[in-house]
Amino acid sequence: PMSGSRGNQNLFLFDGAHFNALFRNTGLNYPPPDALQEVKVLTNSFSAEYGRIMSGVVNVITREGASRYSGSLEAVTDNFGGFGGDVLGARIYDYNNYDGSFGGPIVPGQDWGSFYYSGQRRWQGDRAPKANFDGPLPSNSLSGWSHQGKLSIPLGSQVQLRFGGLFSSD
Repeated sequence: PMSGSRGNQNLFLFDGAHFNALFRNTGLNYPPPDALQEVKVLTNSFSAEYGRIMSGVVNVITREGASRYSGSLEAVTDNFGGFGGDVLGARIYDYNNYDGSFGGPIVPGQDWGSFYYSGQRRWQGDRAPKANFDGPLPSNSLSGWSHQGKLSIPLGSQVQLRFGGLFSSD
């Protein structure tokens, strides 16, 4: 909740489109962190363009491809090939996040548009580890994927056509 209001009095936008859960009126799953270009959070005194919202606006803008190819890979884990506890002397909770992204021009050297893709694979053996419990809690694992893509095609000097999509499963 923002500004002391209820959670269902917020507006969540994804690249300018409404991104509220239909029955709960709360935000849905957002894309992998690599896909985020900008996140705006507006509270109090925002423009009438946002309509009936009384509390706050969260607007997520995703990245677009550029004139050059670029990408990234990131891995976050507490289990280094099964030797995490031996190497670091720490408990292993089997926390794993793998992110990757790639983008650039559709055709190299041509201004025919650009693309961007970002994906994430995540799984956790124990989502809420307890210091007083030796081992993962039963039925407490999480596994999921997130994918986000955007295609931008110029139609003139001031007009651009954009296609975007987001898929997430847990």
